[in-house]
Amino acid sequence: MVKTFLVSGLALFMVIFTIPQIVEAQEFGDLQTREEVMRYIERQAMGEEQHTEAARLMQRLIAGVLTEEEANRLAELLRENPGGVMMMAHRMGMSEMGEMMRRMRGDTPGS
Repeated sequence: MVKTFLVSGLALFMVIFTIPQIVEAQEFGDLQTREEVMRYIERQAMGEEQHTEAARLMQRLIAGVLTEEEANRLAELLRENPGGVMMMAHRMGMSEMGEMMRRMRGDTPGS
């Protein structure tokens, strides 16, 4: 019973923590867009854990719902890795700006 529980727990752990990284991982030659290349460079500069955290905080910043504690953490990440965070801000800002321009023109997604 204990062996079954341990094996099941180990299998679940591997699925939860390794599959997303495998799916997320891309070879540089497979990257197609400027945004994908920028995201790749950000991850290389920051590491996966910090990149994920910074992206979540940046999304909250763009949405206007960042708390003071989150703002302080984002500032800390910026001090630790200014290049990676600034590249992310630029990439996400470009994406947000493009979406805003499409909405202003009345374009539909994919047009």
